[in-house]
Amino acid sequence: MPAATVKQLIRFGVIGCINSGITYVVFLLSYRYFPFSKVLAAFSDSFAGSMVTSLHLIGLSSIDGAVANVIGYMAGMVNSFVWNKIWTFKAAKGTKKQLFRFIITNITCLLASTLSIFICIDLYHWPYNPVWIITMVFVTIINFVASKYWIFTRDAHLRIRDSDGYPIIN
Repeated sequence: MPAATVKQLIRFGVIGCINSGITYVVFLLSYRYFPFSKVLAAFSDSFAGSMVTSLHLIGLSSIDGAVANVIGYMAGMVNSFVWNKIWTFKAAKGTKKQLFRFIITNITCLLASTLSIFICIDLYHWPYNPVWIITMVFVTIINFVASKYWIFTRDAHLRIRDSDGYPIIN
């Protein structure tokens, strides 16, 4: 593995640990202290009541873990984009394209992690700490590969071509 990739991987890991901390704290606060079911119960409108009834009809007591995961993940995403763009991959240009790709990648990872957490925590009632940690390890690996090879790539150098039209890679 090239030294530059190892350096990026280490930096991505540092940012990932910080993101995981942010995501977990927000997940934990949302899950333990502001669970979706309690927030929903605070509203007495027909939508909230019908949602609770619908969950009970399909056999779910709550979707608190899944909702807490979405909220926590979004908090980590903001930190991740800023620091990986600036520090890990040093991708100064192409912010709009990078942000679009970042959002697509993270929505995909969010859906996969939320599905995992929904199944393991909300349906099977497995302990939330190990489920969350294992899920985040897989999401981090997927995110690094996508970040390095799709989100924060340096497309600019591929625009320089030789006389035959082949890219010149510096």
